[in-house]
Amino acid sequence: MEDYRKLLIDAELIAIYQHRHQYYDIWPYHKHLRDVVEVGQEFGFSDEWLCGCWLHDVVEDGALSVGKIGKVFGDSVKMTVSAVTDPIDLPTRESKKKQVYLKINTRTGCKEFGALAVKLADRIANVRHGVRMGSRQLEMYKEEYEGFKKALYQNVYSEPMANTILQKMWEVLDALLRKTPERI
Repeated sequence: MEDYRKLLIDAELIAIYQHRHQYYDIWPYHKHLRDVVEVGQEFGFSDEWLCGCWLHDVVEDGALSVGKIGKVFGDSVKMTVSAVTDPIDLPTRESKKKQVYLKINTRTGCKEFGALAVKLADRIANVRHGVRMGSRQLEMYKEEYEGFKKALYQNVYSEPMANTILQKMWEVLDALLRKTPERI
């Protein structure tokens, strides 16, 4: 097993560099990545999962391959990042998301929950940002939520610690998407 505490610094540096020309609303994209990591920390993610939080968009938005991520961060982080990465060869957001959900469910079926945890952290960070900023993306996430949850939610996940974390994340996401921006 890799020493992920040391690799967290590398993951942050790599992610910042790979997104150096991108923005998230008016902020450098790094703000979104930090928000995703902070959600992970809030829910007690392992350092390995936190590496996945930093790196979750570097393949689709940057110039890194999944193979290079594996060489530096190990197979588990590689598989997490691969699972949450939108395929570039599909034409629509809907088709890309269906493929991602299939990859995440494959990892979950193997009792590896990092991809689902990172995807939920990303979605929570995006929804919180949308609520805070009144972003147009918030409506998209509300519209997608039924299909998102139907594709990824399980009543019980087979690993007890993952089950506790994931169920709490679903509860937070449910609560966020039930509230209107005026009440948050």
